[in-house]
Amino acid sequence: MYTAHNVAEVKKQFLDILPLDEMFVFSGLGPIEYRDISNHGRSSAAKKSRDIAIANINPDIVYVIGFFEVY
Repeated sequence: MYTAHNVAEVKKQFLDILPLDEMFVFSGLGPIEYRDISNHGRSSAAKKSRDIAIANINPDIVYVIGFFEVY
């Protein structure tokens, strides 16, 4: 799970090339691990929400900092 500290540290590393107001963080409502069938609906909703969030900000780059996206 990402903590505020981890996100803040990543943002800090990019400050020389991108201002804070152009950095966005998305976190879906969990748990969303697909291996558990009871999470399938939530996992699907999180993916759709993420896609909508990305489309709304129309980024040049999407940087995923998780080793396993969705876990």
